[in-house]
Amino acid sequence: MRTFVAATLALLLTACPTQSKYSGPPIEQLYYPTGLVHVDRPGLTEGVLFVANANFDKRYATGSVVGFKLDDLGLPPFGSADAPPQLNELKIQSDAVVQVASFTGEMAALMLRDDALRLFVPSRSEGNMFQAIDVTFAADGRPSLSCMLPPDAPADSSRTDCLATAPSLTRYEFDEGGVPRAPVPFGVATRERRCSASSDCGAGRSCDLGVCRSANGDVFGDVWVTHLSQADSPLATGQNLRAYAVRMDSDRLALSNAANENFIDLGPGATNSVALGKRWAYFSGRTQSTPRLMRLVERTGVVWATGIEEQYRVLDARGVALASDEKRLYLVGRVPDSLLVLSIDDATSAGPLLRVARAVSLPDGATEVRTIPRPGRSDLVAVTCSGGGVVVLYDDDVGDVVAQVQGVGLQPFGLAVARRGQGARLFVSNFSDGRVTIIDIADLDRPQEARIAGYLGLNQLCLTRGASTPGCQTSGVTQ
Repeated sequence: MRTFVAATLALLLTACPTQSKYSGPPIEQLYYPTGLVHVDRPGLTEGVLFVANANFDKRYATGSVVGFKLDDLGLPPFGSADAPPQLNELKIQSDAVVQVASFTGEMAALMLRDDALRLFVPSRSEGNMFQAIDVTFAADGRPSLSCMLPPDAPADSSRTDCLATAPSLTRYEFDEGGVPRAPVPFGVATRERRCSASSDCGAGRSCDLGVCRSANGDVFGDVWVTHLSQADSPLATGQNLRAYAVRMDSDRLALSNAANENFIDLGPGATNSVALGKRWAYFSGRTQSTPRLMRLVERTGVVWATGIEEQYRVLDARGVALASDEKRLYLVGRVPDSLLVLSIDDATSAGPLLRVARAVSLPDGATEVRTIPRPGRSDLVAVTCSGGGVVVLYDDDVGDVVAQVQGVGLQPFGLAVARRGQGARLFVSNFSDGRVTIIDIADLDRPQEARIAGYLGLNQLCLTRGASTPGCQTSGVTQ
């Protein structure tokens, strides 16, 4: 054990981006990973993966976000039938990590231009921070990460420690009334804002071929954030409970308490995740006392209640994903664990009608969901189920679950999808064992043949539960 501790300290001292200041998890080891983003890059076979590390047990002072080239890791060829390898070394470079607040949730990305993107990740730790991270790519595809700074940030602000300049979503907590605020931020989604004129984009921005752009030419979009706890007013009274849909501009970290500018009042019922359609943002509801399974929100502040909870009752909702044609909405619920398949009637209308087309039973701990488009067919739907370490594949053409991939890991959470010809490669973050599992679907028309292709990262059980833990002993890590 002493050898392991010494090795960990050495890693902290030698592999940190700024030796005197960095206080997050060791950059060569994922630590309670949550949100994932995958991007393909020219010249790379496997692309680049970004991971948010939640630092859930607060072993370190902060969490982190890291990025790494998958081509450097020796991944098996897509669709390989070989035994899945355990790839411990992620080869993360020192300029590809930033510190964020602990207890990260989901993560989303917006492509700004061909060689740059921006990551967005909320944290449920002290201050309820919301971080934006700029990513650029070297000629060889290697990512470089830096904290996006707000307009009023001091000139000497750190670009690797995002906590100092990230906005708090509860900044008004101790103001008179205590609202608006978004305690325990968790889910996030973003997309470019479409336009027909520059007036659609806001002051200082332009409309270029139907897409809004910031003054520097970067793609501009809306960022939507959920929060797991309701805000009360006054603070700590448990009265006047309400939730807010938080909308931010992708090109600046700024919040205003002006009505409907950043905080849109949803009424009672907290939120878990959000999916973005052409007109509406779809918010799943997470609350036991006031079930609001699905609410739709416009950027203008209009809120549309769907009444889904009157058609099918689950205790609360988790992940949500839209079909590529926006005619279906896939909503994950718990108690009972279910995938609700919702039909959407006229998604661009002023009041879309949502109906429960079917409800499909899922394994324990249904959590996140992603859709995988299939030309000429309905989307394939992937769901992580944390209780059983399972990823489920649902086929809407069949109307049922068509595959369950077992042995994914301990508490699978986040999902990222990389299309590969007629198939797809899935990346799944395992919250409790600290690894990312790779799942290959060689042919999307034959999802029942999905199989685990490999595991990325050291098993964190050696750190969190001790060297004698069976999970550590079987992970291939030498202490």
